[in-house]
Amino acid sequence: MRSVQQATSQPTTTTANPITANPNVRLTLLYSFAVSTSGSLLNTTPLAAFILLIRDNSNSAVGVATGIQGLINLLMALPIGALSDRIGRQALLRTAAGTALVAAAFTAVCLLLLPRYMSNFTLYYYICGACALWGLFMGLHSAPLDALFADSVPSGARSRVYVWRSQLRSLGQVAGPLISILIFGIYGDTWRLDELRVVLLAGVAASLVPTALLCCFRDDRALGGASEGLLASETRRLEHQTAAQAAAALDEQKVWRSQHRGSVAVRLFCVRRRWCASASVSRTSRRSSRSRT
Repeated sequence: MRSVQQATSQPTTTTANPITANPNVRLTLLYSFAVSTSGSLLNTTPLAAFILLIRDNSNSAVGVATGIQGLINLLMALPIGALSDRIGRQALLRTAAGTALVAAAFTAVCLLLLPRYMSNFTLYYYICGACALWGLFMGLHSAPLDALFADSVPSGARSRVYVWRSQLRSLGQVAGPLISILIFGIYGDTWRLDELRVVLLAGVAASLVPTALLCCFRDDRALGGASEGLLASETRRLEHQTAAQAAAALDEQKVWRSQHRGSVAVRLFCVRRRWCASASVSRTSRRSSRSRT
């Protein structure tokens, strides 16, 4: 009876998944879904439709606004990648979070307040400024987040986690349009500024979730050498194995030489003796031939 009570009183322990045990990995997976959801609401079809309506169906205006965002993201890629190795990924991610807050606030002002005080033609340039801020946000956080995520995944498990991250991004790109469908179903299934403004504001509100997640990443949670790629670790293992085999072969050669050193000396002595005997025979034969002549 006592043994039964002891068995039932012991707590059951559950082993955590070593891949997602690192908080940085869990945060990155959640962030991938959240930022894809907010981006599909804020920076895709609803934004293009909003610009078309305020600029009289000008496709070039849509291209300029989205091009500004992509260009700033591209220009920030190289310097931010180098800067993340110098000052740390955590600092840049929190800087990106602050930039996202500024971009979200400025976008909300452009959607709610500025239309009351200016024309749609002037409002377009402010929308381009908001796109520039979102491009700056993407450029600030993309490289540091990818580097910190890779350093937080154990060696050998990176491919699996990257598949999960890609799947969550795809789910976020599906969730955003579903929210748009719900909003258009409530406010009316027409491309009007009021309905599009609600969708864009929903994207602004959704962007606060990934912004908050960026503040939770920490550099000291990275695994360091334990997250190195399989190629580097396998190369190091092969180098050690080759060095060990070479040392073993050298030791065997030394042992063989020590064992056969006497026999080799005997063989050399016999060869020298035979050579000396043959030389003496040749000399005696020469002398005998000379005496006969």
